[in-house]
Order: sequence, then C-alpha cells, then structure tokens
Amino acid sequence: KRISIINMVNSYKHFLYTDTCENFLSTSTVAFDMFIVENFVSILSNKTVILANDEEQKVPAFMSSLIKKHSIDFILSTPSKLELLLLNEETSSCLKNVKIIQLGGEVFKESLYNRLRSYTNAKIFNGYGPSECTACSSNKEIVENSNITIGKPFLNTRIYILNDDLNMLPIGYNGEMYISGDGVGKGYINRNDITSKAFIKDIYSNNIMYKTGDIGKYQSNGDLIYIGRKDSQ
Repeated sequence: KRISIINMVNSYKHFLYTDTCENFLSTSTVAFDMFIVENFVSILSNKTVILANDEEQKVPAFMSSLIKKHSIDFILSTPSKLELLLLNEETSSCLKNVKIIQLGGEVFKESLYNRLRSYTNAKIFNGYGPSECTACSSNKEIVENSNITIGKPFLNTRIYILNDDLNMLPIGYNGEMYISGDGVGKGYINRNDITSKAFIKDIYSNNIMYKTGDIGKYQSNGDLIYIGRKDSQ
C-alpha cells in the first residue's frame, strides 16, 4: 500500500529528524525489509542513498571505507552488523561523523550502547516492527544504557498489549503485541489460511490489526518494552 510507505517515511522524519542528514547508507539486500526503510526514507526525503555492494556489506574494513568516502551521516543497521564495525579502532573510526544511527531487527543490548558511545556522538535509535507492518512500527532515541526500550508507536499506529481473549492489559503487564494502523499490510500473497489468523479485525477501531507473536509491555511513560517471542519463530 502506498499509504504504508508514506506513513513510514513521515514517521521516521518525525522521530529522527532525518532532514539533518544528507547521505544515507544502504547495507541490506533487497530481500530484507530494512532495504525499504533505507531507500524510501532517503529518496522520498530528497537525500542521497549510497548502496553497499556484497563485499562492503560483509567486510567491516570495506564498509568503513565506504562510510568515510561518502561522508555517510545516517546508518540503519542490525546490532550484530554494527558490532562488526567495532572490532577495532580503524573500522570503528568511520562512525565519528555519523549523525544518526538507527538500530533494529534484533535486541539492542546495553553493552553495544556503551561501546558505541566510545566512538560516536551520533543520536542512537532503537526501532521495532515486523515486515508485515512496513518494517517499523515504533522507535526510541536511546540516551542511556539502563532503559533500552522500543519507544512509542509510529504516527497513525496503535500497538496493543492483549491477553489471549484480546482484552487490553494494564501498564506493566506482559502480553502479546498487536499492531493496527496505516502501516499494516493486507496479508500474505496466496496464503489466505495464515492471513486469516494473523490479520484480524481491530475490535478497538475500524482497522485491521496484525497479531505479531511478540511479547511486550508498556511502561508508565508510554514506552514499549520488547520481552521476546510467544513461539519459536
């Protein structure tokens, strides 16, 4: 859906102030949902996107050189891929002039935040969202290592914490995360069987909500904490 992409781009611009950046780095393959974020956010914001080749995606020294060569100031990455850049002083030096580092796709550990702060003054964000909901559904700027959350829902997005009977749970209680709003897709192509189980009517609005299989809870400040999976996916 076109509206899903536009909502994602507007949300990133709202949460990250991406207008402060000019050169975006794309290190994902086209099969990974992060590729959508890297390229659509940059292009629809009238910015430059630098596409890393296979070697630059996999070899830290090559990626570091690419970041320096093109004065990259926006990086979107999984925590594990970013950790590869921190293996030594030479490769990690590329982060010195980066303005925004957006992490997602994996759990963001406190130890990684501490290491990043040794090499960069960039704003560091932690995002969450399944591919079924246009790659990202919530985001948070991380300013300390003691409270790493996945933040608040994107624009025009609701994230519910529900029990097995689809009743909302109070703040601080663990439950399954359901996502509703402009980012939610229409379902799985030619898979009506699993679409009907995962994409269900949002009983709190007129939308469709996605049953994520993820467990989370709300803090009193409105931030979401990701707990883990309900299954072994």
